Amino acid sequence: LYETIQAEYPSLILEKLETDQIRVWRLNPAEKLLREQRLEKEAWEHLLVNQVGFWRIFQALSDACNGREILWNYPPSKSADSDPSHSERGAKHGRRRIPIVVHNGLMDLLFLMTHFDSHILPSSYSEAKEMIHDYFPVVYDTKILSTEYSDTEIRNGCTALGDLYKKLCPTGLASLKHMNPDENEEEGG
Repeated sequence: LYETIQAEYPSLILEKLETDQIRVWRLNPAEKLLREQRLEKEAWEHLLVNQVGFWRIFQALSDACNGREILWNYPPSKSADSDPSHSERGAKHGRRRIPIVVHNGLMDLLFLMTHFDSHILPSSYSEAKEMIHDYFPVVYDTKILSTEYSDTEIRNGCTALGDLYKKLCPTGLASLKHMNPDENEEEGG
């Protein structure tokens, strides 16, 4: 029914109400655009409200990466974002910035940005990079490291994460010696 009416009368918009009734709107193009923007914003806000649990994890991860104290507040206060001491709080308290390590992770980071910053991504790579950098100032991409900063054997081979692991740790993690600094001092080292 909806598709038939909208095909016959493109200027009409139909909405199903909770009372099983149908509301019909006749809007000019400007009104239609405003309505679509409002609905998109409402959908975005609904998504944020429903995703609060993971939003808190995302925010805690971003705070840790920026060397800030982890605050479990929702939504983030604009005053904290506009306060210059908020971004430098970690440095004042001597907190380290924790890097994010990904493998071929640009799309993953952009996905996070669309869900926790804005559903519309920047139009240029440099703006997207700046947006990611605001949340995660230090990002290591092991795919880039393996293709740009490794020896020829690794660079020319397959750089999928599993293949890199097999190449770098042929006998598995058991072959790696984990050193505890306290144990090293006891041995006279």
